[in-house]
Amino acid sequence: MKYTIIDGSLNNNGISKTIINIVLETFSDKEYIECSETADIVIFISPEHNGSYSAFLKQQIDSLPYKMLSNKIAIIITYSSDGTKGKRASDDVALMAFRNRMIVCPTVINLDNKDHELSDLKERLRLINSNMEKIIKNW
Repeated sequence: MKYTIIDGSLNNNGISKTIINIVLETFSDKEYIECSETADIVIFISPEHNGSYSAFLKQQIDSLPYKMLSNKIAIIITYSSDGTKGKRASDDVALMAFRNRMIVCPTVINLDNKDHELSDLKERLRLINSNMEKIIKNW
């Protein structure tokens, strides 16, 4: 399987860069490719801004061809510094994914900007990665 990452943070630093590194490490058994229609899995990473996902992520999604998103698996990772852990942003990304006929992974990952949350991220991504075939089959 092939996967791609769409990062919604404007400058790709700090927590977003750490999340990307964890994703690349966890999905090392799969092939990473730049945005392409041949990807089977699209991983969305976004901070929460004003109760939704970032405008930068929206611009990236709007610029993609429909084939890039349609019938792909969507894994959603959001984060924020307040107590919501990016929950509102992940809900909006999931709605966008449904509108684009994506298969949304039932495990949505919402994070605080804290180190213990990032160590937990590795375990949750391993669980998703090891159950990818079941996710596809059950969908």
